[in-house]
Amino acid sequence: MQDIIIKVEANTLGPLSPKKVRNLIKQGVFSSAHLVWSNSEGEWVPAWSVPELKEMFNLTHAKAAGLSKVLAVASGKGGVGKTVLASSLGVGLASAGRTTTVVDADFGGANLHTAMGVLQPEYNFDDFFSNSGKPLSDFLIETPVANLTMIGGTCGSILTTPKYHQKQRFIRTLRKLTAEYVVLDLGGGSQFNVIDFFLLADEPIVVVTPELPSVQEAFSFIKMALLRRLVRVFRHEPAVLALVKEGEVNRPGHIIKTMEDIYHCLTEIDIGLALRFRSTLNSFAPKLVLNKRSKRSDDEEAAAIQTAAFELLSIEVDYLGHISFDENVEKAIQQFRPFLLHSPASQAARDIEKLIDGHLLGLGSLRRTLRKRKWQQELNSITEYYPEVKLVDEVPIMDIVKSK
Repeated sequence: MQDIIIKVEANTLGPLSPKKVRNLIKQGVFSSAHLVWSNSEGEWVPAWSVPELKEMFNLTHAKAAGLSKVLAVASGKGGVGKTVLASSLGVGLASAGRTTTVVDADFGGANLHTAMGVLQPEYNFDDFFSNSGKPLSDFLIETPVANLTMIGGTCGSILTTPKYHQKQRFIRTLRKLTAEYVVLDLGGGSQFNVIDFFLLADEPIVVVTPELPSVQEAFSFIKMALLRRLVRVFRHEPAVLALVKEGEVNRPGHIIKTMEDIYHCLTEIDIGLALRFRSTLNSFAPKLVLNKRSKRSDDEEAAAIQTAAFELLSIEVDYLGHISFDENVEKAIQQFRPFLLHSPASQAARDIEKLIDGHLLGLGSLRRTLRKRKWQQELNSITEYYPEVKLVDEVPIMDIVKSK
């Protein structure tokens, strides 16, 4: 298929490659009702009448009807703003008109519900795993934001170590929700629970702050996630497992052999195995978000992670962008209010908007500019009617405290 020119509303775009056209269809920007320039007829024709485009529209419709897109937000350590970002992505996507579900997948330390202002979730993770006969949709909780539902977690959950097949089942079930997007708020650290959900997601996102410990832990998390994937993919290939162990890449602070070294070793053992190894590395594509950025030089910390991942792990880490440091984040947490609704006009909120529009929804600069005012109006409208939470009135434990 050759490059084509399309017309969306009053805007003419192109010539565009088939790949770019497919992306616009997936993003909902270009549909079969829009127009395509026909060189043979010398005029604009409906997109649905172009044979080469019919397959793209059919694939997109099947995707929309069958599976949600799962985003997983993780971090190498706690305190980097992971939950604030997860809740902001949920609110931002919902305010952009995308049906979204946010899920608290932090076993034993759940707090996404408080960031959403829902202090007593009716259902949680444990309820789903212990009631395998019920559909996941029965455990969805409505939020005050239109298009946004939630699955709550539990603090001190008894189900701290679900089996791998349970995690797979949960992700498969999430994909079948009617929501277009599902955002997982994972726990901090490199436990297998966190890494497995991270690897099962469509968009695995790591949050990091400019401080050195956070940068080190973020790289360590990415490394451990890659190793977890390699171990699962090559669990029946002792040659690969032996090389990974020999290189000591699974020990914190130690990388004697890089992934490139291991690949070259495998080429001498079995070229087919080596190619599978390379393919596994290429298919691992974590995303990175720099949070609490206060100066331009902070971007160097994100670049350092990208460089280390490329040179030592032979993988590319996609940098989605930064979110500026904002003192209002802490105020939003204290008021049990999503940050985007607490400070919708702040620089940090604009950074989140750019991340959502530019990277998750894939909107171009022109479309982002046209949508910006509408997005702000939508957030302000939600903020106006979002219920206030009074801790003393809403949290049962406070009744105990007051009675003492």
